[in-house]
Amino acid sequence: QANDGSVDSNIAAVTVTVSQGKPTAITLTPNPLTLTPSTTGSVTVALTRPAGPAGQVVTLRSSNSAVASVPPSVTIPANASSTTVTVTAGTTPGAATISASAPGLTGGSTTVNVRCPALTVIPPGVTTGILNVPFSQSFSQSGALGTATFTVASGTLPTGLTLAASGFLAGTPTQTGSFPITVRVTDTNGCTGTSATYPLSIGQVPAITSANATTFTVGAVGMFTITATGSPAPTFAAAGTLPAGVTLNSTTGVL
Repeated sequence: QANDGSVDSNIAAVTVTVSQGKPTAITLTPNPLTLTPSTTGSVTVALTRPAGPAGQVVTLRSSNSAVASVPPSVTIPANASSTTVTVTAGTTPGAATISASAPGLTGGSTTVNVRCPALTVIPPGVTTGILNVPFSQSFSQSGALGTATFTVASGTLPTGLTLAASGFLAGTPTQTGSFPITVRVTDTNGCTGTSATYPLSIGQVPAITSANATTFTVGAVGMFTITATGSPAPTFAAAGTLPAGVTLNSTTGVL
């Protein structure tokens, strides 16, 4: 109502419309997104302002679909500001850029990093074997996706022992000594993990090679050396009671 102080004017209604404006740009979050091979994750596609009555179609593209792929497009519903899209990681570790665009809008992008999970090789607890005696132990793992394949990463196994792709270490060793090795596991996606050193040792059962009897004279100095084979080098001990004045050197085998 307007009044000039003397005469009232007519009353008129005025309608005021406030427009929220059109969106101007697209954003993608999170940035970056980290996945492991053959898994999926979500990216939020957002507008700076809500979409109009018809919604907003956004075109999506991956720079490397072998690493990470997305649908060709996604529609943000009418009057909504965002929606989510599924990102599918491939079997190949690496990085890919996911970009979003629409006519008249500033596009957005995010980086997807596909990284191998932590693969752990668990060595067996038994680390010693005997020459010419069958030996078997198994390596296991955690974290591998798909099929896990085991190989010797460093070191050399004794003759007669082999490591199967399943992680089964078996055979009849024909060499004595110390054979430290590390074992690598590789999964279906090419991701790897390596064990700590497995300190494999193959010994030989001791066997006495000298005569099994000797004679000493009472009151006279005598000496006899017991010899033996074995790995590691055997030590000596008396199973019974030695005569008074006679001793056994446990290292040299000298009586």
